[in-house]
Amino acid sequence: MIRHCKTALVAMIALMLPAAAQAHPGHEVASPLVSGLLHPLTGADHLVAMVMVGLWGGMLAGRAKWAAPAAFVGAMVIGFGYALLGQPSGLAEGGILLSILLLGLALALRLKASWAVAAAVTGAFGFVHGMAHGLEAPAGDVATFAFGFIAATAALHALGVVIGSRVPVQALRAMGAVGAGFAVFLLAA
Repeated sequence: MIRHCKTALVAMIALMLPAAAQAHPGHEVASPLVSGLLHPLTGADHLVAMVMVGLWGGMLAGRAKWAAPAAFVGAMVIGFGYALLGQPSGLAEGGILLSILLLGLALALRLKASWAVAAAVTGAFGFVHGMAHGLEAPAGDVATFAFGFIAATAALHALGVVIGSRVPVQALRAMGAVGAGFAVFLLAA
């Protein structure tokens, strides 16, 4: 059991080291699908938040386990469309950092939630992540780009749910603490 905790903690730390939270365009060199698939994977801020949504979902019981990731994805699509319409989106980067901080604290403190509360919280986070994706969307085929980032996000959520359902409580708490610490680091950077 201790070995699993250490492995999970090392994996979470490794996910957080690559980059500070910031816009990360530059995927335009690939096809719109590949650009979309890479977008949540190449920014540490998005990557950590996506996995932590799944981890928190995995810790929750019943419908909340999948309601949290599903609400995130649904609201992310709405936030993406909102940004594409040219709506003000100054909240995107701050909202992403807040999502990492609060998800980290929810894991570290083992905060439980009903499916409705979990969906509302992660939906709000999904909206700001979607706005960031919309702001960073390459010109051209935005529908294919969106399909890519939706698929990558759903896969990261599913990975988090599986891990969150199977690792010991201590590992989840440690990953949450590291996630919250990462958010504080990004806020200070």
